Amino acid sequence: MLWWTDGPIYDAVAPMTARPAAARSARGAAFLHNLLTRIATRKRRRSKDESVMTQLPHAFKRIRLELARSKEFPNGSPNHGYELVAPLDADAHIDVALWQKYRENCRALRFWGDGEEIGYLLHKPGGPEHARWMFDYRKTTQHEDEFGYRFGAHVFRFGEYVSIQDEAGEVHTFRVVSVTPVV
Repeated sequence: MLWWTDGPIYDAVAPMTARPAAARSARGAAFLHNLLTRIATRKRRRSKDESVMTQLPHAFKRIRLELARSKEFPNGSPNHGYELVAPLDADAHIDVALWQKYRENCRALRFWGDGEEIGYLLHKPGGPEHARWMFDYRKTTQHEDEFGYRFGAHVFRFGEYVSIQDEAGEVHTFRVVSVTPVV
């Protein structure tokens, strides 16, 4: 299903990277909030005249991760991070069962300085110790772009830390700065 690449969401996102960083940051927060909400609540057509919005369970959250302290950024960076739309269980872990049911609504937005990428949150099975969560920005099953280090065991609550391995194999630590309901 290619609804992602040929609709109003794609048309709104494609010009984002062409604007200067200052212009994006002024309107960026509201735009990203609205974009992720529209992505998370996809529209499914029943007939020509009737459409129904898919309501996501209350367990779906918008999780914002910002780069924690590092050599390059001694104070961390609010301009480098991720916004995830994912279901969390009562213990604030990613809920695999709800992810399976609503996987096309589970998204990852990577914002890194003056560039953004929007992709899917994927899960590769392997048991409690070997299962992997990853982000795929190209919608391919052959190449996953980034991996969440032990995401299945991490708690996604305000103030917690998680690690993500990028395409180059470098691991970065991120702080959970907000967890809000997807409405």
